[in-house]
Amino acid sequence: MPDRPNRLRPVLPVLAALLLPAGGASAASPATTPAPRPVVLSPFEVKSAQDYGYRAGAAVTGTGTAGLIKDTPLNISIVAQELVADQSGNQLVDVLRSASSVALHVKDESMILIRGYTGPQFVNGLPAGQGLALYDIDRIEVVKGPNAVFAGISNPGGTVNLIKFRPSFAEPRHSLDISAGSFAHRRAVLRSTAPVLPGRLAYALVYGTTDEESSIDSMFTREQFASGSLAWRPLPNLTFSARYSLLDREAGRRPHTVVSHPLFQERDREAIRLFDRLGLPRPASYPQLENGAVRTPAGVPITTGRTAPEGVDAFIARTLGADVPPYPGVYSRDFFPDDAFNYNGPDGRDNYRNQNTGFEAEWVQSPFFAVHGLFQQVDSHRLRREFNGLRPVAGQRLRSTISDFKPGGLTFSARLEAVAKLDLRRAGRHDFLAGFQHDGGKEVISPITVATTRVHTFAPGDRPFPSLLQLLRDQYGSTYHEPGVIRKGGSHSNSWYGVVQSSFLGDRLRTLVGGRAIANHRPVDDNRDGRDEDFKTSKVVPQLGALFRVNPHLSLYGSISRTFVPQRQQTADLEAIRASQGDPLSPGYRPPAVVPVKFLAADLLGRGWEGGAKIDLRDGALLGTVTYFSNEESSKLDLDIANQVLFQLPGATVRVAAGRTRARGVESEWIWTPRRNYQALLSASYFFEKNELSNPAERREVGSHLESVPRYTVNFWNKYTFTSGALDGLYVGGGVNVLGETYMHPSWTIPIVGERVVLLDAMVGYATRFGNLPVNFRLNARNLADKHYLNGTFQYGEPRTLIASVGLQF
Repeated sequence: MPDRPNRLRPVLPVLAALLLPAGGASAASPATTPAPRPVVLSPFEVKSAQDYGYRAGAAVTGTGTAGLIKDTPLNISIVAQELVADQSGNQLVDVLRSASSVALHVKDESMILIRGYTGPQFVNGLPAGQGLALYDIDRIEVVKGPNAVFAGISNPGGTVNLIKFRPSFAEPRHSLDISAGSFAHRRAVLRSTAPVLPGRLAYALVYGTTDEESSIDSMFTREQFASGSLAWRPLPNLTFSARYSLLDREAGRRPHTVVSHPLFQERDREAIRLFDRLGLPRPASYPQLENGAVRTPAGVPITTGRTAPEGVDAFIARTLGADVPPYPGVYSRDFFPDDAFNYNGPDGRDNYRNQNTGFEAEWVQSPFFAVHGLFQQVDSHRLRREFNGLRPVAGQRLRSTISDFKPGGLTFSARLEAVAKLDLRRAGRHDFLAGFQHDGGKEVISPITVATTRVHTFAPGDRPFPSLLQLLRDQYGSTYHEPGVIRKGGSHSNSWYGVVQSSFLGDRLRTLVGGRAIANHRPVDDNRDGRDEDFKTSKVVPQLGALFRVNPHLSLYGSISRTFVPQRQQTADLEAIRASQGDPLSPGYRPPAVVPVKFLAADLLGRGWEGGAKIDLRDGALLGTVTYFSNEESSKLDLDIANQVLFQLPGATVRVAAGRTRARGVESEWIWTPRRNYQALLSASYFFEKNELSNPAERREVGSHLESVPRYTVNFWNKYTFTSGALDGLYVGGGVNVLGETYMHPSWTIPIVGERVVLLDAMVGYATRFGNLPVNFRLNARNLADKHYLNGTFQYGEPRTLIASVGLQF
């Protein structure tokens, strides 16, 4: 792996040296601090009397304003900062296991699945792009199901919102956490916040660095993160804040698959059989038959110029070149020397760079009216360099090309909203939220794929595997490093949203009525004249919910909402082909030399509903939810393979908007805090249905499972802290994570299913003091039993991993 210089690492000792005296001075002279001015509480600030340790009683995600979760007719999961620390989480996929119906074993960390569908990721309520990190996270909120008011354009599964570490006007807080462990893991995080001018100006700083390898060859992560924020309060009811963060991550690229992947092979074979059955000549990209082996619908023998069928070796030589070593067209473990083998080699990359700039203003006129404004700009890109998967050629042999692309962009979001509270006595109490949001792409980096024209076929035992960079340099020159960047105007959307939360019958009945009107604009150049035109999609999506408190301990609730995602992709124009070439089943039909195309636009529609119960016993000592849900997505743009073959268009793409899927199941979450020194979390989910309901590309796919979604999950985690005696300060914890069968390759062809797996985690720690400084020592063990399992993504899960850490507060 290349030795990349760490530009931000010198900041760590400098900040520590500056902050240590500041903490000491603050502690030594409390009497000189002026009395704080009274501050009107904000309806956007997340606080609850039930907040303690893993337990959180309030959330802002879902309704736009802070509210008690037990009073909100939505299923909301909270991952508190203490849980993130106790589970030694580095990325989102490490810490979201406590949220039910969340699938974490996915192909990409940005593809977290909630109730079967990809959940968009937000920072402080606004879209945040890819490459997010946990260094400056205060808490994570997960809202299940479609959420029209909060999320807008999104999928129906749910939303992940990362609440950032904010400046504190209270006493200074500084911490330094350092960890080391398996696979050369090294990590350090410095967090600091303190008032600069008491009651008026405060800051927050975070610096983090991670350097680790992996159980997979040539896999590593080198990450640098820095963020800073200022909060200014010129008046007790007026606050301005600004925030900037930079994440720079360099990482190796995982191999796509380590087990059989027969989809492409089987589809090619299906296409061959379909050509023959319809009496159509096979395209040159498929093995050829002898003269007369296939007849047209009119009974005329098809002439191929061959007296015998084309053999496998001859076909490989014709399409890939001479002297290509043969190998069966199934990609399996047997292809590799061991499970750790990575065919991308040391040149594979999956890099992120994310710069996030945010501004926020809040005016709390009174406890009954407030105005809130936010702006966030995200400048991010991703560099991914990999072998473009090893695919069978016409169902016969494996081949590979190389892709090297860099998507990303400069996007921004702005939101202005107001909250009003109104008490109409017998007519109920009502909270009104109304706002406007603009999301745009000032500059969007188009995904650029750079591929070699050379095709490589590998055989078992071939060594060494060719270098990715060398193959690219062979084609593009010795100075090639990475693809260029093309920036152009991106799409933007404007939306008006509002929600009314009401309380009736002495707070026994609570209702939520809201929605969002969205107009999405996208620049297009369909006629290729160099001038963009405006492609507009508009939708109004509603959100309704109600909660009835049966007694002080039990509430019943339900909600329903819709979402949408604009779709627009190029497809072959079948009507134009039929008009110029005739009916594809007629004897005189010939495929066009140049395939006419058009753009197919359709909104990917999402909808969902849920109903369940919320339990609150012993004033929050036991909190729980039980929920039944049903989510559906329709009008997905799918490939139309049948017409692609019928019109003899092997090199073109035919699409149709008819794909439909559904996820339906039950989920439950519980948190038990019987005493201050014991906490336990339990979450579980079970899917009755997670299948395709229609698929125009292949009717046999109907009933296939949603990819990477376990049939069921159970997650348990608990922590006990000794508070007296010789063991005072010692704490122990651990848990179990059960994943049911998971369809990694859900096709009708040859389904690949990951079997049930039970993973054990453990933790032991000791909290003490060095002088006046609290110190915390902790040891975490993941996959304690060292299970060998497929993790739902054609890859093997992490083996046993140990991480030791020490935390210092000052």
